[in-house]
Amino acid sequence: MSTGLDSFPDARRAGERLWTSGQPDAGQLAAAAGEGIRCVVNLALPSSPKALPDERAVVEAAGMEYVHIPVLFDQPTEADYLHFESELDKRSGQPLLVHCARNFRVSAFVAVYRVRRQRWTRENALRDLEAFWKPEPAWSALLAVLLR
Repeated sequence: MSTGLDSFPDARRAGERLWTSGQPDAGQLAAAAGEGIRCVVNLALPSSPKALPDERAVVEAAGMEYVHIPVLFDQPTEADYLHFESELDKRSGQPLLVHCARNFRVSAFVAVYRVRRQRWTRENALRDLEAFWKPEPAWSALLAVLLR
């Protein structure tokens, strides 16, 4: 079924209750609540060229919860992933939108989450990730650590 979430930049449906995307604009974020999203998790840095300076306010004004986990694109860490995993675990079963600048950080973290929490095989999770984005060296190294 197609929804308004399909129009978000680099949008991907990553599960029954999980959508991922690049940076949505303020109007898209406000409309996400009407699509059933209850929480927005942002992995982009506040200094990202497309970042919304008032994203938390936009999300909360629409009645959704906002979680910000800024992940350095060139230096993602295991701690970043563990924070992400914890936030998704807390909201299990809740409709979520997880975004970053271009859906690269998110897609990598979702691949790991699928293996560690949703019983996907490593091969299937990485195949799905690489169909969208070929991880750069810092991400490949982190994936190897997280999926060992």
